[in-house]
Amino acid sequence: MGQDVNITIDYREVQSGIVDHLRSIDGVSTEVRHLAIGDYMLDDGLLIGRKRLLDFAESIKDGRLFRQATRLTNAPIATLLILEVTASQLKICFLPAP
Repeated sequence: MGQDVNITIDYREVQSGIVDHLRSIDGVSTEVRHLAIGDYMLDDGLLIGRKRLLDFAESIKDGRLFRQATRLTNAPIATLLILEVTASQLKICFLPAP
């Protein structure tokens, strides 16, 4: 068996369903608490931000995305941003209009 992974999850992510999935994986321990930056932190060494497509678009419009991205890039550990989209959303975004 591999090494355990510790994932700290921001409390605002509890309703996403991801927390329940992570808790069902052997070798993964989770803790839910407030994260000042990001949505998930793996082993105190990787900070992850997660955006759904609609929130991504809205956060561009209102300027939140740039503030959030700046905070992520200024974090003292490695960071990444996950953009969560469905195949149907991608189809709408990238196929030419009829």
